[in-house]
Amino acid sequence: MVLVIDRSDGRGLSFPGGLAMPWEPAEDAMKREVLEETGLHVKRSVQLFEYFNSADIPVAITAFAVEADGEPEDSWEGSPVWLPLADIQRRLLPSQQEIPGRLSEALATLRRER
Repeated sequence: MVLVIDRSDGRGLSFPGGLAMPWEPAEDAMKREVLEETGLHVKRSVQLFEYFNSADIPVAITAFAVEADGEPEDSWEGSPVWLPLADIQRRLLPSQQEIPGRLSEALATLRRER
């Protein structure tokens, strides 16, 4: 299961995230955005991968696996929902379409390394 945001703008699903400030490390931006969009406090994180995409607008995406505390809460951006990875692909924002495949590969690698 993965946590995605059912977006309030009607564009479908997206992973929690957003823009990092120029001075802000990717991990700090991720923690801030997860808290803002889901109400969850990130306890631990592992950076999984980065990529560039211009399907919607040009974006640099950094993906993390996280462990978090709390109960998911709605925000102005939408409602957090836990869904099986296989069920989200067709509803994701175009810039995030690569994430499920990359995520599956990264998690398989992490499991082999343990």
